[in-house]
Amino acid sequence: MPVNSPWWHRRQPALHRPSSWTSTRRFSLRVLRSLLLLLVLVASWTLIATRAPAQVAGSAAQPAAPTWPLDPQDVAYGGDLGGGTAFVVSGLDSGALPWRLWLANLQARTLSATAVTGHGWLWVVADPGTGHVFAGDGVATSIEMLDTRTGRLLRTVHLGRIAQMPSVGEAAQRLYVPVDPGTQPGASGAIVVLDIQDGHRVSTFPVPGDPYSVTSAPCAHRLLVQDSRATLWILDAQSGKLVASYAARGSLSPVAVDEQTCRVFVSQTGISGNGALIPGSIVTLDARTGRQVQSVATPIGSSASAPVIDPQTSRVFVSTDERCLGSATCMAHVLMLDAHSGALLATQVVGREASTLLLDARDARVVVTANDTGSVTTLDARCGRVLATLALGPALGASFLDVARGRLLVTVLGPMNQIGDAIGPGDIAVFDIKRAQVVRRVEAGWNPSVQAIDDQTGSSLVIEQGLHLLPDEPAQSAPDRWSWVPAWLRCHLPFITAPSQIRNVPPVVTILAGL
Repeated sequence: MPVNSPWWHRRQPALHRPSSWTSTRRFSLRVLRSLLLLLVLVASWTLIATRAPAQVAGSAAQPAAPTWPLDPQDVAYGGDLGGGTAFVVSGLDSGALPWRLWLANLQARTLSATAVTGHGWLWVVADPGTGHVFAGDGVATSIEMLDTRTGRLLRTVHLGRIAQMPSVGEAAQRLYVPVDPGTQPGASGAIVVLDIQDGHRVSTFPVPGDPYSVTSAPCAHRLLVQDSRATLWILDAQSGKLVASYAARGSLSPVAVDEQTCRVFVSQTGISGNGALIPGSIVTLDARTGRQVQSVATPIGSSASAPVIDPQTSRVFVSTDERCLGSATCMAHVLMLDAHSGALLATQVVGREASTLLLDARDARVVVTANDTGSVTTLDARCGRVLATLALGPALGASFLDVARGRLLVTVLGPMNQIGDAIGPGDIAVFDIKRAQVVRRVEAGWNPSVQAIDDQTGSSLVIEQGLHLLPDEPAQSAPDRWSWVPAWLRCHLPFITAPSQIRNVPPVVTILAGL
């Protein structure tokens, strides 16, 4: 080839690699593999450390929380009795005997079992003033009256008909118990009025239809009764005389009463009794006469929360969830109304879902949780403006408002399977409402929820529902902390094992120190 030919035409000399090149390459691969394993170990320890409960900067570590395991197949729920005490009811989900009553001292962080047992208590109503608790199962014709201070069964009140969940009167020492019409044709339901002190029957007010809920309106001396046919009956609280009624097209949420304006706010969903989609509404009624004052329309097919009233700002808040109807543009809204006229003042979009609507009157904040998307949104209660939205986790559970400290205790669920069930322990996020930020996260067990809190010490009663699978249900896999490691690398790391299979995790009652 000519010397002046292009360089790419010239033949390159053969490359002769030294004999030590192969051994050097092998040594480099070993070093690279060792560094990779070291990196995996460091990342693993970092991951484990980040899963430890978060502490506020400068705060001391919390002592170990006392726990009380329940029977593996039990379900449990609780409530606040005031004065640093709370109750826990536990028993089989089927309603079989025995259901037990526990009393918790939140300040001393103790839980004691009482000798009181019942049959499938599906609801429990407590009166903090007397320390009395009324319990029923929704299918029996009697309710139990319990003394939480002594742990004794005071009496069994026989009503003759199936009793629904009652409510405590705010002004008089009365308990209002809705009872069903019975099996006789043409029979009507009734409201049985009991004395909270000793449980004796004071009077019985007949109510058309099948009542299931009753709300007291002391400003007008009225009882607001809701029945299964989406009708609101307004009765005189003294005589039981029917004053007025309001028939809704869709199902009704629990009503709210503003004692300052004596207005009743009713949320009507956009779904009729036969499942048809209709426009919803928020109706304002005069509690004294039952006259309709205002009606605000909500989207077709939307669900509406129970109204929440802020007496300091004279504002009413309702959250609505639109039904997508084949579209992905459905959104959740918070509506702000005037407590005097019922007029719509503002509407704010709060995301794609609104699960819980809570009011922090001390800081003039409204809090909306979105359980499926795992976010919390705060609004200004004075003007309805959205202040912040914060993501807490993949999914949220129950929320509990700590009124004394302006905080929201939010259950952040653990890992979820494909059908949406929790397959691992969750935690509780302590959300500062005014600053719109999480100040602490506390590890909890399977399906935890806060049931009560002591205003003085901040100690909270937490019930972990655990996990109980039927024999024909598949076992759940325990959370895999190594899921982020590639499959080709897992086989070379002998300390990584497959996650275990879990079928039963017993429920636990825990009392956490001040959060």
